[in-house]
Amino acid sequence: IAGALVYPAMVLAVAFLGLILVAAVVAPKAREIFSQLGSEAPRRIESAVSAANLTLVTFLLLVGGVIAAAVAVRALRRGDGPRATRVDRLLLSVPGFGSYLSAREMVNLTFALETLTESGVPVEEALAEAAHAVGNRSCREAVQACAVEVTRGVPLSQALLSRSAFPDRIGRWVIIGERTGQVEKVFRQLRIFYQAELENRTQVVLNLVEPALIIVVGAVLLAIILTVVVPLFSLVGSIMPG
Repeated sequence: IAGALVYPAMVLAVAFLGLILVAAVVAPKAREIFSQLGSEAPRRIESAVSAANLTLVTFLLLVGGVIAAAVAVRALRRGDGPRATRVDRLLLSVPGFGSYLSAREMVNLTFALETLTESGVPVEEALAEAAHAVGNRSCREAVQACAVEVTRGVPLSQALLSRSAFPDRIGRWVIIGERTGQVEKVFRQLRIFYQAELENRTQVVLNLVEPALIIVVGAVLLAIILTVVVPLFSLVGSIMPG
């Protein structure tokens, strides 16, 4: 996702720098040039500068708000305490993003379980090790709890189905693996399934984010044109002799 958003982000940065250039350099220079052309010209330049500054401040507030939210979430997720776990659980419940995050964690989990069980590692030990491959603390704690239950003799499918952190599909497929004695093959099929699911959800995210960035860039450019460029050309046209 990050690689695909590099170009739109660069365009957005260029538009932002253009807005700063207009507000900080172009408009003040125009004010200086037109200051000798009558009392109306400087006032109209001041209006254009004020509008550009307002657009710039609004844009900065929006970008700053997004960055602040991301930094706050990152800070809350530090450590392994209950607060970090609650934040990770909340992230899983975010519409759209939560399903993407869940699919990514299921890929990590099933890949680790597939590799370990095919190497002959018992399921309870494989669960304990696979928990380290899961980044979301809420999912990790659920995996660790399943490992404890399996050690006590609870079937893996039952342990998985009893926790909302895992999609029901995983528990149902594991039931088949337990009945056939081929749980490692079930983990392989689950990994393939969730890899495809993750790719689909990644594409959905890109399909949503890229147009959103394009709209933002267009809005910034439109703001520059309406608040600065149009007033300046209008001013030039009004003071030039016909």
